[in-house]
Amino acid sequence: VVFNPILAPGGGATEMAISVALNEKAKSLPGVAGAPYRAIADALEVIPRTLVTNAGGKAIRTLTELRAKHAEGQHTFGV
Repeated sequence: VVFNPILAPGGGATEMAISVALNEKAKSLPGVAGAPYRAIADALEVIPRTLVTNAGGKAIRTLTELRAKHAEGQHTFGV
C-alpha cells in the first residue's frame, strides 16, 4: 500500500485499500469460502466510516466514492 516510505496515506486510505483487495479475493472464491474475507473487509471499513461520521459527512455516499477510487487503483485516497 505504501509506495513511498516517506509518505503514509491517511484518512482510512490503507484500510480501504485492504478492504477492496479482500472483497476482490472473496469474489474469486466459490460458495461461502469468501465470507471470512468479506467480514474482515467490512470490519476495516469501520475506520473511514467513523472518520466521515465524526466529521459530519455523509458516510454512505463518501464510502461509495472512496471504494470506487480504490477499485480504480487510486489507493492513496482517504476521507
